Amino acid sequence: MAEEHAWVELHVEAWESEKTGNGQPITDVGRNTVRRNAQHIWRRRVSPAERHVFADEAQQRLSLLAKIAPLAGLPPEPDTDDLAALSPWFRRAWDLLVARRALRLPIRALIRRIPGDSAGSLRTRDFLQASADVNEDLAREGIEALDIRLGKLPACRPSRYIDMLEADSPDPADDEGRRIPNYLQRRLGAFIRLNEQMPTFRRAIEGVEKRQSKATGTLAGRYVPYLREEIAEARSVTKNLTELINGLTAWSSADAVALAREEAKSDATPDVANRVAYQHHLLQWEECAAAYRYAENALSDLIVLRAARGDTLTVDLEGHMETLHRSVARRLADLEIQVRYKQSVLEERYSSKDDEAALLQSLPVLPWSRVQNMVGKGAFGQVEAWIRTDHNNNVVDRVARKVAQNLTPNGHTLYDIWRPADRHMPVEVAAMYRLRALKDSVKSVIQIRNWRPVGDGKTSIIYMNLCQHGDLEKVRNQYVNLSGRQMPPEAFVWSVLESLADSGLLMERGEVADVPPGLHNWTQIVHGDMKAANVLLDDNRTGIFTGFPRAILADFGLAIIHPIKHPGGDSRPWRAFGNGRSAAPRQGPANAGTFIPGSSSNVRGIGMIARTLIEAVWEVPEDDDPGWSAVTQTTYSNELIDLIERCLSRDLDDRPTLLEIKKAATTKSGDLKHDAAIDMRNAKADDPRWTALKVLTTDTKVPVALARDADGDVEMVGGPTGQPIRSRLPSRSDHDSDDASDDDPDGMIEVQSRGRRQ
Repeated sequence: MAEEHAWVELHVEAWESEKTGNGQPITDVGRNTVRRNAQHIWRRRVSPAERHVFADEAQQRLSLLAKIAPLAGLPPEPDTDDLAALSPWFRRAWDLLVARRALRLPIRALIRRIPGDSAGSLRTRDFLQASADVNEDLAREGIEALDIRLGKLPACRPSRYIDMLEADSPDPADDEGRRIPNYLQRRLGAFIRLNEQMPTFRRAIEGVEKRQSKATGTLAGRYVPYLREEIAEARSVTKNLTELINGLTAWSSADAVALAREEAKSDATPDVANRVAYQHHLLQWEECAAAYRYAENALSDLIVLRAARGDTLTVDLEGHMETLHRSVARRLADLEIQVRYKQSVLEERYSSKDDEAALLQSLPVLPWSRVQNMVGKGAFGQVEAWIRTDHNNNVVDRVARKVAQNLTPNGHTLYDIWRPADRHMPVEVAAMYRLRALKDSVKSVIQIRNWRPVGDGKTSIIYMNLCQHGDLEKVRNQYVNLSGRQMPPEAFVWSVLESLADSGLLMERGEVADVPPGLHNWTQIVHGDMKAANVLLDDNRTGIFTGFPRAILADFGLAIIHPIKHPGGDSRPWRAFGNGRSAAPRQGPANAGTFIPGSSSNVRGIGMIARTLIEAVWEVPEDDDPGWSAVTQTTYSNELIDLIERCLSRDLDDRPTLLEIKKAATTKSGDLKHDAAIDMRNAKADDPRWTALKVLTTDTKVPVALARDADGDVEMVGGPTGQPIRSRLPSRSDHDSDDASDDDPDGMIEVQSRGRRQ
């Protein structure tokens, strides 16, 4: 092992030094004896935890001794003010002084790590202590005066910044094709770390220069011009490192994409008779070629830039970059030949007009585009529809894109109540991702497809499935505005109640089924803004109440996720929770700060939503009597009215549970009106009774997708400027453009989903 070897060789070095000092011969027998004794101590006395640390310290000592060797033997300081004559001496003296100071730490650490009082241990500690004494004898090397005058110099002399980096080169143990890329990745990380330290180095030199400028005497004044040279060099090095970092980062990003595309493409070419499979295969090769083109461009640009700078310290690095550039260029040429050949096979096979039309149909879908009509708008956000189409203009995917302003309550002074520090995304997004993972949540809860923060983080863009039939507020408004008193059918209200009960159960326990609380280690979610406008309507694929659109709970912008700390009597936090007339009574100012909303608040919200559907005049009940109108009592069953009334109760104990709401929507009670409505729950879609029960909805203007809103995360679409968000792999002619046109799809690579969780 490397650790044991370092230990043994240090003991051998100490023994040889003692023999040499005493004028005694060094024999192989003696050397082997020392090795055996050192191995015995290592294996018996040194703990595994200390072995790796020892090896690092021993290596530091050897590296510093190697650096000191060519610097030692420093001539006397030139007695002149000529900077040209002084600078070489200053540079060498600086490096020697810094190396001597750095050597103190590993020597002291190694002395402490030698255990026991055996002859070998004592000898090795004495040897290290003697080395430490020699290292401190700055006067012997002629740098004591420099040490006294300059004080603490930074470990990096800017004009030799490369010395701060560990020696590195392509590792033969790496995969042959990744040796140089892996080496460049390591150098990139090292440059970033050094660049972060450079301002500190510069300030340290400026401090020394400032003190020396105020000092008197010829000797002190000699240092000032040289120190100013190093200060200027530090500024230049910062620019140099920034240039290297930016160039290598651009290459690294392209290299990662090229590697991913290389792994993703299939080497097995499908039969050209299978147009879709062949076209998809060709697209993979085209994307791979585009990725290599971008990597080749990035390397070429950086090589040209470095040649212009002429940095002699990075000659080896640039040589490796040129070697890699040649390799990437060869791979790109091979890919382009393959792509052209595959394209020619495709064109030859589908040369007629009929074949051309069929080929067009099989082409990959076009980029996302925004639908002109806005889907919805609220107090803190607006929702747009975006679609993808094929080359025949058929919609193949749709997404609702919400720009959410997280100002209230996230902008509240008690911000941590709404977005605790241990969460890395807005609560709205975290709640939607948690619910999306649950079984059957797609039947009652809006499905998030992706999200990303914008600007200062108070704005988020959220991508969701698009619902086809508007929302419950629009349904209610249509009935209210009709001449004569018409009401939504009771069966529809029950379908809404059942769907909202399902979403409430998911928020409460993580499952719709009646399971013991805590079975799934679930922490409940409280919606906080349950109102008709936040219940969307979509095509019904549940097999339940098939003649009605399905109610989908949306807009979790004011949600909270338990556990959450109590506001401690401060009345402010819960005043903002909920929406005016829809909020539960305990969310009002009179009770603010004394009640943390829970599942009962969701029940209250369900009751308010149902009430808005069956009451033309919508007023907040001032007491436990909702004040039902005569027409409502005549139109709807007592079972429905009583359930809604219980949901609206001010007393939490009087409100029904979510399971009770669901049971009422699925079980006959003996009330004829109620039972007639429940009968429709399992009616088939072609049942003629649905005609008389048609609900007045407001359909979105967005075309229905052929594939209907795919599951899972979608690419980031429609940025703040309204343009599709893509990572572009430009051609050689436009690679330095900051804002390339989206009209040319060549080289487009989709941004992968971030998939972050709270």
